[in-house]
Amino acid sequence: MFPDVCENAADPQINTRLFTICTLVTRLEQYTSFVESFIAGGFTPETSRYLYISNIGSNTYEAYAGLNLMIAQATTPYIILCHQDVTLLKHGYTELLAQLAELDHLDPDWAAAGNAGGTGKAKYAAHFTNFESKVTKLGTLPAKVESLDENFIVLKRSANIGLSHDLSGFHLYGTDIVIQAIMRGYTSYAIDFHLHHHGEGKMDTTFYRCQAALEIKYNKLFQTRYLQGTCRRILLTSSKFKLAVQQFKTHRKLKRIKS
Repeated sequence: MFPDVCENAADPQINTRLFTICTLVTRLEQYTSFVESFIAGGFTPETSRYLYISNIGSNTYEAYAGLNLMIAQATTPYIILCHQDVTLLKHGYTELLAQLAELDHLDPDWAAAGNAGGTGKAKYAAHFTNFESKVTKLGTLPAKVESLDENFIVLKRSANIGLSHDLSGFHLYGTDIVIQAIMRGYTSYAIDFHLHHHGEGKMDTTFYRCQAALEIKYNKLFQTRYLQGTCRRILLTSSKFKLAVQQFKTHRKLKRIKS
């Protein structure tokens, strides 16, 4: 049986708690240990809502669709997307609230945060204990990131971001959510929330298929093209030169209007 404090995402309930913790479950014993660890760390039923989707025996939902379903049902200020194979160490509810408060002060426009992410070319920021019980601590936290590791991600619900509807699988949704945040004008950060991730990440064929799909999606989205507006064509391009030419033309028209 699933822990009593957990709620099936197919049976949503309205509540006024602070966190909604969303997890795809394939191993009930792992998920039970995860929930017990989080409750002991202060994420009690009074402060946190636990949502799960059961993939035990077969994959009812892949990550993008399953997590989007739970995100849509969340009514709390913060939404945690979390693997079933993590447990808390010294950091818990109080420490996470402190980290999020620090982010609010540093950058009120943050939308997503996690315990690990990519900050640039071959550069990372992270703090976690891995499956070999080795502590990984990289960079100065908090750090603005271009991607987040999927083992633990916090979303600010008021930012209204979710995962892509046109992607699927179980990999790279931490990258996708950061891009979605950027497109809405928000930022994402790696924060100092140290937990134990017992899983060993594998870059298998499914990973590379997810990578190819993500690259194709965003390359198409950001390729140079014009959108036909109701009055004028609008340029979308990653070319600084083409954008500069277009902006120059726009500024000339503004001057004519003012004169």
